[in-house]
Amino acid sequence: MTIVVEAAKADGYMTNEAILRIRAMCALSPVPAGNTGDQGVGVLEFANNIIEQFGREAIRKSVVALPPPLRETPLAFACDMILADGVASTKEQEFIAEAARGLRWLIR
Repeated sequence: MTIVVEAAKADGYMTNEAILRIRAMCALSPVPAGNTGDQGVGVLEFANNIIEQFGREAIRKSVVALPPPLRETPLAFACDMILADGVASTKEQEFIAEAARGLRWLIR
């Protein structure tokens, strides 16, 4: 969920609505679906810590850790997060473009 958390913060802050949306994504995705509520919160905290430690490199590190068939999923979730409010700000557009460029070689 690292790329999703970073997408949610692309404008410089994370709203309560974004947190609820991330939790919904976790509940619907087969990857973290088995997590309990506490584990879900832990995943979000872990993702946020990774972002703070590694910056944008956190995205690459998190995607590399996934099995190849699942590597497209975080980018799709990030796009969903950014488009959730119906407006993609300049910062959000730049984030998705950068993430897509950086992940292009991993997704192949």
